Amino acid sequence: METSINEEKNQLLNTAYVLAEMGDWERAIVDYKKILAIDPDDVDAHHALGDIYLKHSLFQLAYESYDKAALIFLSRGETNKAVSIFKLITAMDSSQLPEGTQAQINYAHGYIKIDQVLKADEIEPAIELIGKILKFRPQDPMVQSQLKTLEDKIDQMPVSIQTYQMLGNAFFKNNLFEKARQMFMKITEIEPQNLDARQHLAQAYLKQGATSEAKKEFLNLAEEAYAKGYIDQAFDLAQKAIELKSVEARYISGLIYFKQEKFEEAVVEFETLLRFKVNHLGALIYLGKALDMLGRLEKARSTFQKALEIDNESPEVQEAWIEFCVRAKEIDNAIPNMTAILEKAVTGNNAEMVVKYAKLMIRLEPDNASTHRKLIDSLETLGDHPGTAEALYRYALLLERKKLFNDATECLEKALVLSPNNAQVIEKALARLGKTEIKTKYGSATETENPIVFKNSDFWEGSDPLSSAFTEELSEDKDIDSIDDPLKLARVCAQKGFLKAAIEIYQQILETNPGSAEARKHLAEVSALYLKKLTGSK
Repeated sequence: METSINEEKNQLLNTAYVLAEMGDWERAIVDYKKILAIDPDDVDAHHALGDIYLKHSLFQLAYESYDKAALIFLSRGETNKAVSIFKLITAMDSSQLPEGTQAQINYAHGYIKIDQVLKADEIEPAIELIGKILKFRPQDPMVQSQLKTLEDKIDQMPVSIQTYQMLGNAFFKNNLFEKARQMFMKITEIEPQNLDARQHLAQAYLKQGATSEAKKEFLNLAEEAYAKGYIDQAFDLAQKAIELKSVEARYISGLIYFKQEKFEEAVVEFETLLRFKVNHLGALIYLGKALDMLGRLEKARSTFQKALEIDNESPEVQEAWIEFCVRAKEIDNAIPNMTAILEKAVTGNNAEMVVKYAKLMIRLEPDNASTHRKLIDSLETLGDHPGTAEALYRYALLLERKKLFNDATECLEKALVLSPNNAQVIEKALARLGKTEIKTKYGSATETENPIVFKNSDFWEGSDPLSSAFTEELSEDKDIDSIDDPLKLARVCAQKGFLKAAIEIYQQILETNPGSAEARKHLAEVSALYLKKLTGSK
């Protein structure tokens, strides 16, 4: 049966062709229509009908036949043949056609332009032309086919962030948001921390109406921007997430207000968040801090206590409570929490946390020798030699106050070994070592107020520098009592091997006479000898 149908169709095709060639176009049309009755998708019959109608100025019928032929080619994936048909359509005199058909021919002109730029590998112009048509005809079969061709060309392009950024921007600009999203996703797969690409991705989600995904992405971006210190960008991103009903974004917004010392605004943000998430520890902590800054101490206290009730082992909660107690001069309330958190860090062998909390503890109890030792041990574990040297110096001051001079001297010697190139450590530690040796070598001394202070303000942020009331003066030894010239006295001490005593004398000379080149020269020589002695270098 099928064979007989094909034979009949072929006979009709031959007859119709001959009739058309003879100029008997009316009978040719009849035969072509018979063919289409047998096979509606016979593209040759549609094409031939279009030619006949066009030749006899039946422009609307010609357009309809050509358009059907083009659609059949598209359904078969033969885009190039479809383009050839559209070229026939655009060659027609559109003024002879109805307005509706004229509009369709304008689209045909667009198809041909897209084909031209694609063949020339002009990607951005192709995206622009495709975007213009899909804006009005999202399901246009010809443009969808050309879009597939464009995608194949993109797949052959070099993989790079720059390429995907260019394509993503072009797709986004021309309202091809799904394709834009795909490009920005490719960037984030290569470089997950690319905030710019992820922000474009969030905007693409938003344009597509995927508000949940957009909200989540804006929130994540706000958190990461804040963590990296991009405060203005973080705030803008947080506001976009808030516009999409993100409650969590209130936390980032509140943190930024707090950082900017806009405490009233911070309170509003944290309280709004806590209405929905009553146990949000971060919001409770910073709400308490903001209230404290505003002088609302009772409300701040109750906020911190609520946070402690939720998680009294949280280091962040305990630290915030301790800081509040310190500012409120309620030291007795802070010490139990501080002790617990410090011991927890020690038990967990977390040297960084021990350092952090030991410094806080020393602010509360500056004479706690155990805490000083914990701090020194943890700084040593972390390999922080300058920090260890300074901690040793401060511990030495405490030991001196307790009259443990030998232990204090040992601490200072360790500090000098750990930080031999630190001018501050050398100056202060050698001065203290010199005074201690003078007391040991020459006998009793009187105690006078003579503060020695490290100027490293970031050792304990917010704390006052520590000082020592302990100091020793040169005693009147019978062997040197007759020496009136301090320079001679210093030389005698150096010759006898009392290097620290000599250093102290030279420093005293320079305090009263900073321009003494001789004292400065000999101080450098003796200091170098003493450093070699301590470090064992040759």
